[in-house]
Amino acid sequence: MDAPLGNNCKDTAPTLGAFLFCGAFALYLFTLAPTVTFWDSGELIAASHLLGISHQPGYPLYCILGKGFSLLLPVGSNAFRLNLMSAAFSALTAFVVYKAVLALLDDRAESVAGRLAAPVAASLAFLMAASRTFWSQAVVAEVYALNSFFLALLVLMHVYSRQGRIGAARYVRLSGFVFGLGVVNHVSLAVYLPALALSWGLAPRDENLDEGPCGRITPYLQGVFFALLGLSVFFYLPVRSAAGAGLDIGHPDTPRSSLHGGSSGTGGRPRSRSSSFSYFTCSWSRRRRRGRRATSGSDSRPSSTYPRSLRVPCSRAC
Repeated sequence: MDAPLGNNCKDTAPTLGAFLFCGAFALYLFTLAPTVTFWDSGELIAASHLLGISHQPGYPLYCILGKGFSLLLPVGSNAFRLNLMSAAFSALTAFVVYKAVLALLDDRAESVAGRLAAPVAASLAFLMAASRTFWSQAVVAEVYALNSFFLALLVLMHVYSRQGRIGAARYVRLSGFVFGLGVVNHVSLAVYLPALALSWGLAPRDENLDEGPCGRITPYLQGVFFALLGLSVFFYLPVRSAAGAGLDIGHPDTPRSSLHGGSSGTGGRPRSRSSSFSYFTCSWSRRRRRGRRATSGSDSRPSSTYPRSLRVPCSRAC
């Protein structure tokens, strides 16, 4: 009886995966934001439409993918298309998580957990897809849906590598490239670097990796090379800035200034003082002035005692 149950489980796995993706995408589509939402949504939509540069670190990969998605799917407004792209990547993330959990449970095919591997994996993936935080980012134009997709893809490749489904050399190259692209999309993925480096060192050996004295360092060299290849998308920033993009925040017109998020004419500092420090300094000083006006009951601007470095960014960046 065990063998047929295990075979039936494997037979239903593709069907459950398809239902999971379609169900998650239908859920997001039904609750999709019809237009621009709060926070960075409008800025990212404009940057994608104009192939411009958003706030630091510029989000070049999102702008490129958003522009391509808008051209391939001419339905509704640009805002609706970018919202739909988030829904698509979130549904793909749920599917990738399903495949990763299914692979982890696949080794227990003779147990009760193994026979229920596909339903359990689908249930866990859908719980993630319908969670409040994940769902909230799946229906708006934001970078977090794509960030989740890259993270889930890295985890899936690691699981497949440990199980021997993909070779060590292929895993190192693919994971390095995906990691580089993920960091370009959102730098928070850099926290995955220690786990990624450890997985490269523990990757099963095959004939495509050196077994000589430098055998253990070779995976790292290959991984770093392909990670840099993914990170090369950052060169979009100086290219588009030098070309006069319609939206050009920080004006990173050279590779060096791109690292600092600013113009080369200001020594790598943002020409419009739109750095993160200036932004938070501006917000702090503006809220403090509002608090003083509310306390004094006067609408006039009080005589400022703030340093000039705190007042100037507010007039330019805010």
